[in-house]
Amino acid sequence: MDRKPIDQIRESGGYFEVGTDAEGAIVEMFTIDDQLLIVKEGAIYEVMMADDIDPERTNISLLMA
Repeated sequence: MDRKPIDQIRESGGYFEVGTDAEGAIVEMFTIDDQLLIVKEGAIYEVMMADDIDPERTNISLLMA
């Protein structure tokens, strides 16, 4: 099966940092209705994966956000 470059990238592993050190440590992570929320000492983040935003895989630039 031939995969496009966007498929190869989105199906590989990786990591990301959440916020900044100034916001403190991660206190808790939980889900509400399939949304991943990360609570830090000074901020709250919702994590969205590229395929949630662009399920048709038409925008490879989402990988750079």
